[in-house]
Amino acid sequence: MDPALFAAFCDDFTRELNRVSMEGGAAITPARAEIDKLERDIDATIEMMIRLGPGPSTDRLNGKVVRLEARQKTLKDFVAEAKEPPALLHPEMAGYCRQQVTALHELLEHGPETERMRASEILRSLVSAIVLTPGDDGLSIDVQ
Repeated sequence: MDPALFAAFCDDFTRELNRVSMEGGAAITPARAEIDKLERDIDATIEMMIRLGPGPSTDRLNGKVVRLEARQKTLKDFVAEAKEPPALLHPEMAGYCRQQVTALHELLEHGPETERMRASEILRSLVSAIVLTPGDDGLSIDVQ
């Protein structure tokens, strides 16, 4: 647990997770904005149709409304099915993680027997799953 290496890992991890999260949300925000713009365009076109009354121009505008509504439905379906990206990690995540791991290490190495419960709670706060996968080279352990 070299402090400099651990800090570098946490900084890189935070930066990469935030980058992936921002990329995931990059398509959702413009889609929502376009949905709103399409709604305004549809309303404006309908207003124009009402002012013009029946005729060839109204028929053409009606076709435009149908196209705008189709695009809007496509975008609404996309947004409804899209997964919201996870929240961005705070830059101080590295410091918090280091504190938790250091406290766990101290409790396991030097803590009295009664502190094992506290060490278990700290460990549970850091690990969401442990996946064991057998392979040709032995057992692979993935701590998430």
